[in-house]
Amino acid sequence: MNQTSLIEADTTTYLLRATSLPLVRNPGFILLSPEQIQQVAYDQHKFVYLAVNEVAIRQDDATVIVSTDWAVGKRNDLVILSGGWYELQYIRTSQGWQFSKVLQKWIS
Repeated sequence: MNQTSLIEADTTTYLLRATSLPLVRNPGFILLSPEQIQQVAYDQHKFVYLAVNEVAIRQDDATVIVSTDWAVGKRNDLVILSGGWYELQYIRTSQGWQFSKVLQKWIS
């Protein structure tokens, strides 16, 4: 996969670099384009994924809204009854950006 991939959030598309992903072993993160997400759903009949919906960076703090969403295959009568989103705050410290707190959340 390329070092950069597109992630779609509502009507805006953000260009992210693979090096921007957090270093987390399980689960791992892979950048996928909307077309790649849909292909996985076609292959596996359904696919839940994490979306970065909004990023607001200010001088000393930042907020990030992430959500889970579903992509479904061509012939799938799946009714989606799960999902959610988090609004997260990060603060800039002398050591760099650090997670501060969850500002809001919704989980179904």
